Amino acid sequence: MYKLIAIDLDDTLLNDDGIISEKNKEAIKRAERAGVKVMIVSGRSYASTKQFIHEMALPNLTVSLNGAYLHDPADGRLVASFPIGQETAAEIIKDIEPFGIHVNFYYGEKVFCQGHTEQARFYGDMNRIEIDYIDSLAELSKTVPAGKLLMSNDREKLIQIRELLHNKFGDQLNIVFSKPYFLEVTDKKASKGSALLKAAEIYGIKPQEIIAMGDSENDLSMIRSAGLGIAMGNAGDKIKKEADFTTLSNNESGVAYAVNKFIFNEA
Repeated sequence: MYKLIAIDLDDTLLNDDGIISEKNKEAIKRAERAGVKVMIVSGRSYASTKQFIHEMALPNLTVSLNGAYLHDPADGRLVASFPIGQETAAEIIKDIEPFGIHVNFYYGEKVFCQGHTEQARFYGDMNRIEIDYIDSLAELSKTVPAGKLLMSNDREKLIQIRELLHNKFGDQLNIVFSKPYFLEVTDKKASKGSALLKAAEIYGIKPQEIIAMGDSENDLSMIRSAGLGIAMGNAGDKIKKEADFTTLSNNESGVAYAVNKFIFNEA
């Protein structure tokens, strides 16, 4: 019997309009009433994820920044964190500067950007959060640790950066795409899979009792870690190949379909 369902937000629980469908909401509420814990596992900041947690009144631990932070939404308490080392973050920012790309620097519930760029405005609107604009991310990296760094630009340029960072920091960092135009960097200890297993341990739930659903490269660690890994219908072939099951797309309430199938044995 499955006791915990972990769900990614973007392109998984949320449709392309950034909304949770009524079908998804009802399936999640039904699972919770049946005693199954449902938790959000997202690459977004906690400031962004908590609005959806409150919308669904989910009481369970939540993962943000691809596993860098684990929060208790009951009081906003940070249960665990795995930030990037400050020296490493400073070096990354220096190394990618010649590429001239946009970078988000995450610390706590804040997202810092260097300058009022179009990408910063797009990201703030998409996530419904306020961006903190500063003069220098390099200077910021000397004072606080980054939970995550996100780079946004042309995919070909991001692929070059991923190769550069992998060659230099591959043993220290997770470097994954969450969208074709978002490259995300976290500490090696921080992943959706490791944070999900930490939460499960706190709840006394075994890995084989977990369902995990996602659509992107940054979801693979939790899809692999769960007893049942589910890819969305809109996921890429690589994600579907690694998953145990492929549900409907995010625009077809694929989360509800999977919950009803595997929790309530309904086709």
